Amino acid sequence: MAVVIAVVVFAAAAVGVVMGLAAAGDPGVRTMDKMLPFKQDFAAYNAASVADIRAWVQQYGKAAGSIPNMPDVDAATPEERAAATDLLNRTEAGTAAFNDPAAAKAAGYDINPLIANAYRAYHGATGKPAMMHVQKAHRTGAVLDPNAPDDLMYDLQSDGSWKLDGVMFLADGAYPGPPPTPGGPITRWHYHPRMAMKHLAMHLFFVPGNDLAMAYTIDMDMDGM
Repeated sequence: MAVVIAVVVFAAAAVGVVMGLAAAGDPGVRTMDKMLPFKQDFAAYNAASVADIRAWVQQYGKAAGSIPNMPDVDAATPEERAAATDLLNRTEAGTAAFNDPAAAKAAGYDINPLIANAYRAYHGATGKPAMMHVQKAHRTGAVLDPNAPDDLMYDLQSDGSWKLDGVMFLADGAYPGPPPTPGGPITRWHYHPRMAMKHLAMHLFFVPGNDLAMAYTIDMDMDGM
């Protein structure tokens, strides 16, 4: 087990990405550095101080763990539910080709083999699920772009392949104003206090039946998805 953890840490350090194991009791391993460091290309965001960014994050987002993992779909209006469904459908369609790693790489999402192999090693040693975030190399600044999300989220399959299970959007391009929430209480922005509070994120998972509560959950591991 110690050897496997060392492999994960070494592989992450090799590409400058901080990774970690899930907290005790969590059902799997995932990228603990979901929020940073992402390469930024946005003048307003880049020019802001750390204090200003953190204030913005706290103003427009909620700390993960301080709110329910799943959104309250019943609290949304019919129009908001329709907008959340539309974003989900358009994102799933817009990223469908990225189930093929070659297509993802061509679009700027390059799965690092060191990271991928480290996840496979951990899964093989523990049998626990693993999810890998693959960030887009060059982002446009658009927020909630269904065709070019900031991260692709891949789930390791039993045969060692990777299945695209969802995406992560970042709100950096909206700084210093409010990020869009087309689905009202369904499309929530969150941050992780232990991860420097530099980004607002929204996860969108591709789930059976496109159930909105599960699709817009904060942490899929918590709900055994």
